Amino acid sequence: MDIVWIIVKFIIANILLFIISSTLIGIIIRGLFYQQTDNTTSEYIAELYENNRKRGLASTIVTSCLTIILFIFLYNYTNVYIILGILLNMITRIKDLLNEIKTGIKTTKRTMSNDGLDLILNIVTYLGIGIFNYGLYLMWIK
Repeated sequence: MDIVWIIVKFIIANILLFIISSTLIGIIIRGLFYQQTDNTTSEYIAELYENNRKRGLASTIVTSCLTIILFIFLYNYTNVYIILGILLNMITRIKDLLNEIKTGIKTTKRTMSNDGLDLILNIVTYLGIGIFNYGLYLMWIK
Protein backbone atom coordinates (compact mmCIF):
# COMPACT_ATOMS: atom_id res chain seq x y z
CA MET A 1 0.00 0.00 0.00
CA ASP A 2 2.95 2.31 0.62
CA ILE A 3 4.05 2.06 -3.02
CA VAL A 4 0.60 3.15 -4.22
CA TRP A 5 0.74 6.20 -1.94
CA ILE A 6 4.23 7.09 -3.24
CA ILE A 7 3.05 6.80 -6.86
CA VAL A 8 0.06 9.04 -6.12
CA LYS A 9 2.40 11.59 -4.48
CA PHE A 10 4.70 11.48 -7.54
CA ILE A 11 1.78 12.13 -9.90
CA ILE A 12 0.43 15.00 -7.80
CA ALA A 13 3.90 16.53 -7.46
CA ASN A 14 4.44 16.40 -11.24
CA ILE A 15 1.09 18.04 -11.94
CA LEU A 16 1.89 20.76 -9.40
CA LEU A 17 5.32 21.20 -10.99
CA PHE A 18 3.81 22.02 -14.35
CA ILE A 19 1.03 24.23 -13.03
CA ILE A 20 3.16 26.26 -10.64
CA SER A 21 6.25 26.66 -12.82
CA SER A 22 4.26 27.50 -15.99
CA THR A 23 2.09 30.01 -14.16
CA LEU A 24 4.96 31.75 -12.41
CA ILE A 25 7.16 32.07 -15.48
CA GLY A 26 4.15 33.11 -17.58
CA ILE A 27 3.29 35.99 -15.24
CA ILE A 28 6.91 37.11 -15.02
CA ILE A 29 7.65 37.02 -18.77
CA ARG A 30 4.34 38.59 -19.79
CA GLY A 31 4.88 41.33 -17.22
CA LEU A 32 8.42 42.05 -18.38
CA PHE A 33 7.68 42.04 -22.10
CA TYR A 34 4.16 43.50 -22.11
CA GLN A 35 3.52 45.61 -25.18
CA GLN A 36 0.64 47.73 -26.38
CA THR A 37 -1.19 45.98 -29.20
CA ASP A 38 -2.72 49.00 -30.92
CA ASN A 39 -1.85 52.67 -31.32
CA THR A 40 -5.05 54.42 -30.34
CA THR A 41 -5.29 58.16 -29.90
CA SER A 42 -8.09 58.10 -27.34
CA GLU A 43 -6.99 59.49 -23.99
CA TYR A 44 -9.24 57.03 -22.15
CA ILE A 45 -7.65 54.03 -23.88
CA ALA A 46 -4.16 55.45 -23.30
CA GLU A 47 -4.97 55.87 -19.59
CA LEU A 48 -6.28 52.31 -19.36
CA TYR A 49 -3.14 51.03 -21.04
CA GLU A 50 -0.94 52.94 -18.60
CA ASN A 51 -2.90 51.61 -15.59
CA ASN A 52 -2.64 48.04 -16.90
CA ARG A 53 1.08 48.47 -17.51
CA LYS A 54 1.62 49.64 -13.92
CA ARG A 55 -0.54 46.81 -12.56
CA GLY A 56 1.37 44.33 -14.74
CA LEU A 57 4.68 45.59 -13.41
CA ALA A 58 3.44 45.29 -9.82
CA SER A 59 2.23 41.72 -10.38
CA THR A 60 5.55 40.88 -12.05
CA ILE A 61 7.50 42.15 -9.04
CA VAL A 62 5.24 40.29 -6.59
CA THR A 63 5.43 37.09 -8.63
CA SER A 64 9.22 37.35 -8.90
CA CYS A 65 9.43 37.70 -5.12
CA LEU A 66 7.10 34.72 -4.64
CA THR A 67 9.23 32.67 -7.02
CA ILE A 68 12.38 33.49 -5.06
CA ILE A 69 10.61 32.64 -1.78
CA LEU A 70 9.41 29.35 -3.31
CA PHE A 71 12.94 28.42 -4.36
CA ILE A 72 14.35 29.30 -0.93
CA PHE A 73 11.61 27.22 0.73
CA LEU A 74 12.25 24.29 -1.62
CA TYR A 75 15.99 24.52 -1.10
CA ASN A 76 15.61 24.44 2.69
CA TYR A 77 13.02 21.64 2.86
CA THR A 78 13.71 19.47 -0.19
CA ASN A 79 16.81 19.04 -2.35
CA VAL A 80 18.53 20.81 -5.19
CA TYR A 81 17.28 18.33 -7.83
CA ILE A 82 13.69 19.47 -7.35
CA ILE A 83 14.71 23.11 -7.82
CA LEU A 84 16.77 22.24 -10.91
CA GLY A 85 13.84 20.34 -12.44
CA ILE A 86 11.50 23.29 -11.86
CA LEU A 87 14.04 25.75 -13.28
CA LEU A 88 14.51 23.65 -16.43
CA ASN A 89 10.76 23.55 -16.98
CA MET A 90 10.51 27.30 -16.49
CA ILE A 91 13.39 28.04 -18.86
CA THR A 92 11.97 25.88 -21.66
CA ARG A 93 8.70 27.80 -21.49
CA ILE A 94 10.28 31.21 -22.21
CA LYS A 95 10.53 30.75 -26.01
CA ASP A 96 6.82 29.92 -26.30
CA LEU A 97 5.84 32.86 -24.11
CA LEU A 98 7.92 35.32 -26.12
CA ASN A 99 6.40 33.95 -29.33
CA GLU A 100 2.88 34.37 -27.88
CA ILE A 101 3.64 37.97 -26.94
CA LYS A 102 5.12 38.73 -30.36
CA THR A 103 2.35 37.16 -32.44
CA GLY A 104 -0.61 37.41 -30.08
CA ILE A 105 -1.52 33.78 -30.82
CA LYS A 106 -1.47 31.06 -28.16
CA THR A 107 1.25 28.50 -28.83
CA THR A 108 -0.07 25.01 -29.53
CA LYS A 109 1.29 22.01 -31.43
CA ARG A 110 -0.13 23.44 -34.65
CA THR A 111 1.11 27.00 -34.19
CA MET A 112 4.59 26.33 -32.82
CA SER A 113 7.58 26.47 -35.10
CA ASN A 114 9.26 23.17 -35.79
CA ASP A 115 12.86 24.26 -35.70
CA GLY A 116 15.79 22.61 -33.96
CA LEU A 117 15.44 24.81 -30.89
CA ASP A 118 11.97 23.40 -30.16
CA LEU A 119 13.38 19.87 -30.30
CA ILE A 120 16.17 20.82 -27.90
CA LEU A 121 13.72 22.54 -25.52
CA ASN A 122 11.45 19.47 -25.54
CA ILE A 123 14.42 17.28 -24.64
CA VAL A 124 15.36 19.71 -21.84
CA THR A 125 11.75 19.62 -20.58
CA TYR A 126 11.85 15.83 -20.27
CA LEU A 127 15.28 16.08 -18.68
CA GLY A 128 13.81 18.50 -16.13
CA ILE A 129 10.97 16.08 -15.38
CA GLY A 130 13.49 13.28 -14.86
CA ILE A 131 15.65 15.39 -12.55
CA PHE A 132 12.56 16.50 -10.61
CA ASN A 133 11.42 12.89 -10.18
CA TYR A 134 14.92 11.86 -9.11
CA GLY A 135 14.77 14.56 -6.45
CA LEU A 136 11.42 13.21 -5.27
CA TYR A 137 12.88 9.70 -5.23
CA LEU A 138 15.77 10.84 -3.03
CA MET A 139 13.41 12.70 -0.74
CA TRP A 140 10.66 10.10 -0.31
CA ILE A 141 12.19 6.68 -0.93
CA LYS A 142 15.83 6.80 0.13
